[in-house]
Amino acid sequence: MDETLLRKYNPSLEPIHPKVFHNLDKAYKTGFELSGELGLFQDYYLKTEMSYVYARNESLQESLPLTPPLTTRFLMGSEKGNYWWNIQYSIVSKQDAIAASFGETTTPGYNTLDLRVGFKPLKDLTLGLAVLNVFDATYHNHLNFSFTNQSDFGMVPINDPGRNFSTFVKYRF
Repeated sequence: MDETLLRKYNPSLEPIHPKVFHNLDKAYKTGFELSGELGLFQDYYLKTEMSYVYARNESLQESLPLTPPLTTRFLMGSEKGNYWWNIQYSIVSKQDAIAASFGETTTPGYNTLDLRVGFKPLKDLTLGLAVLNVFDATYHNHLNFSFTNQSDFGMVPINDPGRNFSTFVKYRF
């Protein structure tokens, strides 16, 4: 918030001072992504993926805003003929490297399990079913929050969906 400025529109409504975004002189971001896949038998696979980002605002001695936490995924599946299935287990770590100046708060870690199955009745057409968040975990991704220009601005977390069932049709052009 820049208290030396007033909002251009509706300056009498709270908050009266605008939020101003600045480029930083001393900031950096680094990280990595790893993945590996192992084919089992003829039609089965195991796969893992991991990603991590470390970001720092040296000017304020805090993390940069909107830095995702360490995320790991384990996948197991099969593709045999026109049928396929997979199971994905995701582990997302607690994110406590936050930007307090941006209004971020620590986000707890969470785990989810997703199941997908489908078949290809035609070469470029896929039909499928999925059960996402099988264990109905209540969680929110660190990057999902409500951003409002209301007084008492806070980055109120938005929960991700609980257990849900979906069907899909995919056509490859």
